[in-house]
Amino acid sequence: MHTGARGDLASITVAFTHTRQPHPLSITMTAFHHSEGAMESRIIDKLAELSFLSRARLSELARREGITLPTFQLRVLSVVGRFPDQAQQAILQRRGWDKGQVARAFRELEQQGLIERCGSSTARRISEAALTAEGRALFEQLEKIRSELAATMTAGCTPEETRQFDALLERVLGNVGDAPPVS
Repeated sequence: MHTGARGDLASITVAFTHTRQPHPLSITMTAFHHSEGAMESRIIDKLAELSFLSRARLSELARREGITLPTFQLRVLSVVGRFPDQAQQAILQRRGWDKGQVARAFRELEQQGLIERCGSSTARRISEAALTAEGRALFEQLEKIRSELAATMTAGCTPEETRQFDALLERVLGNVGDAPPVS
C-alpha cells in the first residue's frame, strides 16, 4: 500500500492480485480533506471498495470450489435459498437488479434443474422459486463460501466488535432505505 499526502489532497493506492488478471490490479482513491463531510465521504468510498473486493473474493472462492455458474446466477440462487418463503423476484429488484436479467437468470436456473417454480409463479413468469435437491447442494456450498469470506472479513475483530459492526450496518442500511425520495 502506498500513501501520499500533499496539502488538502491525499491519495491511496491499493494493489492486490486478482486471479484473472495477469498483473496486480491497483485501485487509487483520492479524497479531499477540506470539508467537514470528508469522513462520511471516505465511508462511502470504503463501502464501495468493500463491495467490489468481497464480490471478487466470492467469485474466486467459488471458482476454487469448481463452481462454474455465472456470478449473477449464483447471486440469484443464493437469494432463493436465503429467502425461501418470499417473492424473490421482488427482493432482487429492490437490490437494484434489472428485472429482465433476473427473469433470464430464473429461467436459466430452472432449465439447469437448480430451482423450480412455486407460489404465485405462472407458466410465463417466475416470481417465487424453490431450490431443487441439486440447487440445495449448490446453495450449501455457496453458504460455506460466504461463511469463509465473513470469517476473513472479521478476522482480528472480537465477537463484540463484530456485533457492533453488524448493528451499525443495519442502522446505515435503514437510514438509506428509509430516506425520503429525492424530489
